[in-house]
Formats: sequence, C-alpha cells, structure tokens
Amino acid sequence: MKVKATFLFSLILFFLVSSVSSQIVYVNGFATGANNGTSWEDAYTDLQTALVNTNAGEIWVAEGTYVPLGTSRTSTFSLKDGVAVYGGFVGSETERTQRDPQANVTILSGDMLSNDGPSFSNNGDNTYHVVTALNLVTGTIQDGVTVKAGNADGAGTDGQGAGVYAFSSNLTLVNVTLSDNISLTSGGGLYAGEKSLITMDNSIMTMNQSDFGGGAFVADTSNMVISGSGVGLNIAISRGGGIGLQSGCN
Repeated sequence: MKVKATFLFSLILFFLVSSVSSQIVYVNGFATGANNGTSWEDAYTDLQTALVNTNAGEIWVAEGTYVPLGTSRTSTFSLKDGVAVYGGFVGSETERTQRDPQANVTILSGDMLSNDGPSFSNNGDNTYHVVTALNLVTGTIQDGVTVKAGNADGAGTDGQGAGVYAFSSNLTLVNVTLSDNISLTSGGGLYAGEKSLITMDNSIMTMNQSDFGGGAFVADTSNMVISGSGVGLNIAISRGGGIGLQSGCN
C-alpha cells in the first residue's frame, strides 16, 4: 500500500513539474482580451509585465515593438532565471516551430518616446539597458528578437551594455539582432561581466558603438561561445571596434 501511495505521489509531482516547465505565456501588443497572458486572445500587451509574472516556461512574443514600462531611464526588460523568451510570432500559432522571426520582427527597444533620429540623435531619454540579465543560473534564453536603441551614457554600470547588460549570468541568445545601441564606456551591443557565460548562435551584431572599447560586445572575466553569427559595422572610439575581451576571457 505504501509503495502504491509513493508511486502515485511521484506521478502527481512529475505532472505538476512538467506542467510548470512547459507553461506558455503569450504577449501581443495588439491583444484586446483579458491581458493575463493565458492565450493569444488574452495575451499580455507588455513584455515586462509578462516577465514579472512568469517564473518558469516560455514567453511567446508577437511581432511589433516593445519598450520597457515607465519613464525612468533605468527601465529595462529584466530576464528571469529559467524563462525563455521567443519572438517572431504572428499571434495565432499553436506550435513554436510555426513562427518566423525574419518575417514577423519582434523588437525590444530602448527608445521610450519613439523619437530617435539617425546617428543616435534624440536618444538622450533612452533606457540605459534595453535588456538586463542579472545572476541567472540556467535555462534563460532569448530567441528571435531584435534589441536596439539602448543608450548607456550613465556612470558605472549604466555606461556599459546598452543593448544587453549581463552580470554573473548564463544566457543563451539565438536568432538575435543587436543593433543601434551605444555605450559611454564599453559593450555597445552587449556587456558580459562577473563570470558570465554567453552563448550566441545565428545572431547579428551591427551598427553598435562604444566610446571606449567593444563596439559590438565586451566580455570582462566572462566566457563567450559564438557560432554562426556576424559582427560588422560597429564602432569603438578607443579599441576593439567589434569585440573587446578583458581580464582572462575565453
């Protein structure tokens, strides 16, 4: 009897864990339903709200441009440990394989007022970091999004990683474009620090800039694994127009 009870408990636990890990939360800026993320019809209209309310599973994001909530330049899309963000959906798919990130462009933008001009003009109100990854241990993925228009012109860490700022994190970037981000010191597109591990596949880093080094990205005491990706047309005023590696990186 005890064996049967133990088996039943284990089976229930398995299904509970499976249901949590396979949870799908929906985001569509044009949704008009309940705004609770349970379906495309009732999708959250804001990605940041979805991230705050999601602790496991996947977030599916429909095409469109999304900016962090609020008016502060410290506003950011803060990634969650164990949560995967997938862009490139029309907003009707039932399987992730049905999406097309190239056709259905999902943009995460730091241009909160939508008033940026060419050559980084009018970007004084943009967020310091479009995306942040802080102390993420495992299972955190960004796939099929464009990260653009970050302006890290502040002091300290707010001068690094305008597109993506990663600190002590394990982060996987797939089908991601980092473009048109600018940092005061280093890592225009991406900054990885404090023993982070960034895995990047099938991605593009272009038209990013930093005043010091690593126009596209800087890894500081961190490791990068890059495959099938392109780095081009980035600028650094001092050194490492494309890539900057510091303090024993691999």
